[in-house]
Amino acid sequence: VFEVKEKKLISRAFIPYLPPYEKITIYCDTPYEQRGIYTWDRIAFGTRYPFGFAQKLRLIDSPGLRLVWPRRKGMRTKKNASIVQANDHFQMAQASNESMRGKLGSGSLTEGEIREYVPGDDLRYVSWTHSAMRGIPVVRTRRAGSEKQDLLLDTRVDQDEFFENTIARLAQSFYSASGSSVIDQNDQQSQMTVIDWSGSTTVKGARNCLDALSRVEAAGKYRRE
Repeated sequence: VFEVKEKKLISRAFIPYLPPYEKITIYCDTPYEQRGIYTWDRIAFGTRYPFGFAQKLRLIDSPGLRLVWPRRKGMRTKKNASIVQANDHFQMAQASNESMRGKLGSGSLTEGEIREYVPGDDLRYVSWTHSAMRGIPVVRTRRAGSEKQDLLLDTRVDQDEFFENTIARLAQSFYSASGSSVIDQNDQQSQMTVIDWSGSTTVKGARNCLDALSRVEAAGKYRRE
């Protein structure tokens, strides 16, 4: 599967086999250095048959865009680096599972309160006890005492490093509150007020706030008539 941008093919995914009339979801793990809006002009599908010798390329006029959220603090650009780190900790948990049970609790989390670890998850929320029992790293989705985020962004500044650092700090507030790389779509309590020279706008929901942070631009120190 390719994205076509300015007549250039950008590979996004490889599908070994796709049955007729089936639908699949493709996740993009391409690292981006900057937040923002990234577009493509068309989508292309390249097929090879038989045995990968003959290739046929089909272009589809389906333009689109991708919103890239601000980078998470401490996020590594190396692929699977966080998986390796989690697995290292998981091996430690397996080796000392019995001694850690008393420190980490009795393991009363239910099935809906834990899920498999994915790259980018905060290691503080890994349940080592349940990871050792399941044989794979898992994280807690239930967080005691979590509070909604109510943040303010004043864009009446210059577009510089200070502004980008402010964006990163606001985004990190939402990441830290979630304790996960997966932001809850049902979180409508968190909100952010964005101020510019025309007034203020309130954005509700953590995901909507991060979408706004991905595309917001500084309005400048001085009002433009």
